[in-house]
Amino acid sequence: MAWFKLSDYAHRFRMSYEEALLNFKGWQESKTDFPNTKIQDFLPYVKSGIQLPTGTILVEIEEQQVKSSSGLLNTYVVFVTYYRHPVIDQPMAARLKQIFQDYCILQNFAASPTQVDFMVSSPREEKLSEVIRLLKTVSSQLVRREFQQHLACFYPQSRFWGKGYFSAICGSEVTIEQMRELHYKQILTLLAAEVLST
Repeated sequence: MAWFKLSDYAHRFRMSYEEALLNFKGWQESKTDFPNTKIQDFLPYVKSGIQLPTGTILVEIEEQQVKSSSGLLNTYVVFVTYYRHPVIDQPMAARLKQIFQDYCILQNFAASPTQVDFMVSSPREEKLSEVIRLLKTVSSQLVRREFQQHLACFYPQSRFWGKGYFSAICGSEVTIEQMRELHYKQILTLLAAEVLST
């Protein structure tokens, strides 16, 4: 998945925002009479689109088109704690942010007691799975070492992150809050899977 703000899409494909907005609205109106209308007929290289309750319009661009562009690839990532225990306090969140900054180009970061949401930029030729595996492994090792006493109250063994993670390619202008809203159901599925698998 590669989600971008409509304005970011317009800039990427050398289209005015007004033209992109007009085409998006044209697609929405056409769906009323013709449900099978494809958004690609209005916006090239777009697989789907959605308008959030806040009014922000996001479009999903074909990943082949995203990866063929120059520059960095922006990805939204979610890690959840093992068994969703609320172990992340403010000092730990600050340390996690510092660790991620040491090992990647961190664009945005947000933490709650049971998960961290962040956006990372990486060269398009670099495998995303390797970047995420590095961040997950290093952060887990360092946090378990530095917050050993705190984590011992929750985990009898060397545990920290759950087994899975969620990721989605996104545009540079998209916020963590917008990605959370867009992928709310998928993130809930990830959280449920972490509980069921432990």
